[in-house]
Amino acid sequence: MGHVSANIGGVYEYNRTYSGEGSVYVPVVEEIQRRSMDFLIDYAFEAPKWLLDEEIISLINQSEAVNKMCEIQVDALNNILDAQRIARLIEWNARSTENSYTAFEMLDQLRSGLWIELEQYEPIGVFRRNLQLAYLERLSYLMNEELPQTNTDASQSDIRPMVREQLQLLLDEVQQAQPNISERATQAHLIAVEARTKKLLKPEE
Repeated sequence: MGHVSANIGGVYEYNRTYSGEGSVYVPVVEEIQRRSMDFLIDYAFEAPKWLLDEEIISLINQSEAVNKMCEIQVDALNNILDAQRIARLIEWNARSTENSYTAFEMLDQLRSGLWIELEQYEPIGVFRRNLQLAYLERLSYLMNEELPQTNTDASQSDIRPMVREQLQLLLDEVQQAQPNISERATQAHLIAVEARTKKLLKPEE
């Protein structure tokens, strides 16, 4: 998953001599970036049922298998929602004279994939609920914290306005889906998500 994630906002570096022709730094092709996100949504962020063989887990793990799998998924999510990665997408889009995979597209694609149950009015399983809460925490981090080890001043870049837009889009989708999903755990989850999202958008209230 780390190798696939590297394509998103990724840059090829070509070592050239002084007289060599061509660019040294070239962004990963737009279509490869989009396909990489599709791959992560399908394989990193779906419930990893193929790894949860009860016949094996019941012999080696008492009660931590779900948490361990959730930790792996959250690590992959935080890797994608890295401030420097988003900043590179903004940078290359501003510099490109051709079509590029934009930060808006990446964030839209990720939100749509992580919250597909809202569109389909389906119950949300435990792995996805955990991942969705982690998504909110990561957006909170991007909205409110100083971002270390980046060359970007978050307060003066497009990152925070983009994150705020994603939160507003998510809130609208949650509120539309709530009356149409009756499963109890999902309802409790969406109530918590709605409250958390509103708090992030309007912390003073």
